[in-house]
Formats: sequence, structure tokens, C-alpha cells
Amino acid sequence: RCEQCRTLPVLGQLQYLKALHIEEMHMVTYIDDHLMGSGRGAIFQSLESLKFQYMTSLVKWEGLQANQMTRLRDLLITDCPNLSSLPRLSLLTSLEHLEMTN
Repeated sequence: RCEQCRTLPVLGQLQYLKALHIEEMHMVTYIDDHLMGSGRGAIFQSLESLKFQYMTSLVKWEGLQANQMTRLRDLLITDCPNLSSLPRLSLLTSLEHLEMTN
């Protein structure tokens, strides 16, 4: 949680990260491949749960590729009222639960 941050740090190479909850980052307007990082191999290879909450300025999430988040089961996007663009969620082949509210 960082209410004044304008960008997210590079986190994609955290190979053992299972849950990522990003919330109340009101100055972030987009999420792109910068979050994923660069390099070879799977990105967020162990991530099972991803939540974006209370991000009032978030407009766009893009840059998701087929080899990323291959174990993601739960995706929650809540209270991101300006979000108007998402990546192709069909790339999340393990996704079991998708919740988008407000």
C-alpha cells in the first residue's frame, strides 16, 4: 500500500510468490509489462491469487502474455471505477474464480 506511488515495482521474477494484493494505490493509472519484469522463463510462476483493490485512478491493465501467471486461480478486481481495459483473460488458463465489482 502506497497512496502516492505512481508506478508499481517490478515483481514478476518473485518465483515463489503465491499471493499478491495491491490496494489503495490511488495514483497508479496503468499496469503493464513493467510489473512483470523482463527476462526469460515463466513470470509469476507460483502466483495463485491476485487482487487489485481500491485503485481509483487505474484505467488500464495490459501486457499479459501466455507464459505468465500460469497457476493463477483467483483474480479479484474491486473498487477500480475507472478501469476500462483488461488483458485477454483467456490467457489465464488456470483461472477458477474471477470477481470484478464496482
